[in-house]
Amino acid sequence: MSETLRESIKPDVALAPQSIATSNVTGQYYDLRDYDKAMFILQVGAIPNTDADDTVEMQVYKRKADGTGAVALTSYVATVTGQVNASKATVLVDTVTNDETLEINGITYTKKAGTDADAQEFADAAGLVLCVNHATLGVPGVTASAVGTTVTLVADNPGKTLITLVGYEASKLIPYTAEATAIVEVPEDVLGTDFTHVAVKVTTSATIVVGATLIRCQARREPVDQQVADVYPA
Repeated sequence: MSETLRESIKPDVALAPQSIATSNVTGQYYDLRDYDKAMFILQVGAIPNTDADDTVEMQVYKRKADGTGAVALTSYVATVTGQVNASKATVLVDTVTNDETLEINGITYTKKAGTDADAQEFADAAGLVLCVNHATLGVPGVTASAVGTTVTLVADNPGKTLITLVGYEASKLIPYTAEATAIVEVPEDVLGTDFTHVAVKVTTSATIVVGATLIRCQARREPVDQQVADVYPA
């Protein structure tokens, strides 16, 4: 049998999924000495939209093998901003004032008394769905659906298409990020003398559910020994 993926890369929980309320949490440190590089993947849940551009920041830290000397690894940081580059988004559409606009990936839709998808005009949530899903004037690579006054926007091919939203009317037209991802890659040789371990500190500007995964790869000595609760194939 050929080498399995788990024998060449090592995934671990960098930060367990949790709600962080306008604060920061640092995950567990992992040894990078037997690996050539590491990749931290930040997973972000719903980012509330109060028209304030809330953010989630993932900063890589390094420390020595004895647990001392923890310091931020300069430049190795990624930030997710609400309503920007989401893989899934949601829009509240509830008695929006006429002539308010919502921009989705650069395409502008305007609230009117009646829906006319050919004119990129919507009257309500169902009308916005018709506009987004329009065969020629819709948003490429994005599919919309509605339940009541809530419109959900999903990338047809997550990781290939992202969703950016511009527009806001308090309590009536509120777009927000539902899911987003960010990545930071760390070569082992940037750690410097005496530094061996890496971790991430995640900081939020609002109450947001986040988590992070670490993948270490190119083990130098032997196939990765990955211990998990269950695995298939064995």
